[in-house]
Amino acid sequence: REGNRYRDFNIYTTNIEGYENIIDRIFYEYNIPYYIDGKTTIKNSKLVQYILKILNICISDLNYQNVIDILKLGLNDININELSILENYILEFNLNKKSIDTTFKLNNDNSNDYIYDLDMLNDLNNRINEIFSFVKDFGKANNVKQIVESVYNHLISENVFLNYDNLCEKIKEDTFNIYFEEQVWGRVVEVFTSINRIYTHNITIREFTSIFEVALSDIYIKSIPPSLDSVN
Repeated sequence: REGNRYRDFNIYTTNIEGYENIIDRIFYEYNIPYYIDGKTTIKNSKLVQYILKILNICISDLNYQNVIDILKLGLNDININELSILENYILEFNLNKKSIDTTFKLNNDNSNDYIYDLDMLNDLNNRINEIFSFVKDFGKANNVKQIVESVYNHLISENVFLNYDNLCEKIKEDTFNIYFEEQVWGRVVEVFTSINRIYTHNITIREFTSIFEVALSDIYIKSIPPSLDSVN
């Protein structure tokens, strides 16, 4: 109205977290483009979540509950539909806490129930065991350099970087998310480098994981203004 553009308007608040959901809902309802100037913790990145989860699985149990939680991030070469069937199987037969070297033999025998393809599930399970064979290598690491090399080698050998790049390609139209994700690995490398410089003595994976998590807690990536006309 009256020749004004959306970008001519600015809204200020001292509590962005408290109003963000309201702004999302109302501006969407009235089809008003907008931009919220904020920052997001690097821990929201799928790549960071993946790295944290594989470190944590090395100091916890290599069971189906933990493994499926990692695979659902979508950064491994695993068919998502087969993974969904495996998850249902694990839940139905209460195998959450079982070690991943289990051979699947249980099945439903009632025609009204879902009959699982045990050959498919066991083939998938073999592939999962290949993916998580890195846990043995991590167990041999006793300093920062060795731990970081183990992380990097796993990300390369299991095509995690490639799948992460494919994920970024899918969100290119989402300006903030692609800007956010494209900065993540560089920031992670900075953290790895800092830890390696400070902790020159032997260190356990448990200690490294704790230090890494604390360091990530202080890293936020600021959003960038959109190029399109919008309320700020």
